[in-house]
Amino acid sequence: MLATAPEECTGPALRTWADACPLVAGSGGREQATRRIVDSLGDEADLPEAGRFEVSRVIDGEVVTIRGAVVKGIPRIGTAFIPEKFPGG
Repeated sequence: MLATAPEECTGPALRTWADACPLVAGSGGREQATRRIVDSLGDEADLPEAGRFEVSRVIDGEVVTIRGAVVKGIPRIGTAFIPEKFPGG
């Protein structure tokens, strides 16, 4: 996962941008924010059985766009970001 803006909520660059992402700050850290993003996917009907997906979830009042793919029945997150704060997503 590659973060390209401070508002992105996943990726290696998050280590230096953790305070800039309201989801990370509100979750208590990047690991906790990532867990909340993963948990938000659950067994939702809007995920495909296989292949790419893009969904939105509301977490802590922020609309988070999550992109990834379902591989062998398991959702894999490619990126997650708050479009209101990163409209180029």
